[in-house]
Amino acid sequence: MDLKSKGSVMILVLLMTVVILWVSSILGLGLRSEGEKIKGEIIEINQKIELDNLQVLIEREIFCGDKRINEGEFQNIFEYFCGKENCWIKENGISETNYRRVKVVQNGVEKDGDIYMIKGIENIFEIELVKIFDLLDKEAELKILLEYIYEKNQMDFTFPMEQKIKEMKIRYR
Repeated sequence: MDLKSKGSVMILVLLMTVVILWVSSILGLGLRSEGEKIKGEIIEINQKIELDNLQVLIEREIFCGDKRINEGEFQNIFEYFCGKENCWIKENGISETNYRRVKVVQNGVEKDGDIYMIKGIENIFEIELVKIFDLLDKEAELKILLEYIYEKNQMDFTFPMEQKIKEMKIRYR
């Protein structure tokens, strides 16, 4: 073989190498983007499963409350959340169903310590309760915001004039 044919073979080999590298890089990019797409779909599915788990947890908690009310253990859902002794009145209060007081706002002012009625005015309470759940390998936190309204000069926490659930939130801790 002479130098001219060796040079032609060398250029041909170099050209073939460039073409093979170019084709394989295009295939690699295509496979990489496909892999990223699949990875993104897996993450999306995992997030949906986590949201479904949280939704099921809220539904299960409400069902549990309803069942215990029907069995006569509690009078209503507020007693289920707050306990028979209204756990939110005491500073470190915890209900029979493991809801604990996080925050109490009385007539627009956040209160610390034990809670007392203010005589001569309508008392409006916003109560934030929290319950912690173990869910798979994570902890979930259910927050409930309640509103209790008591008539003017009423000093007994037992019978509010009005009570309502303002909000329920759940999240992973």
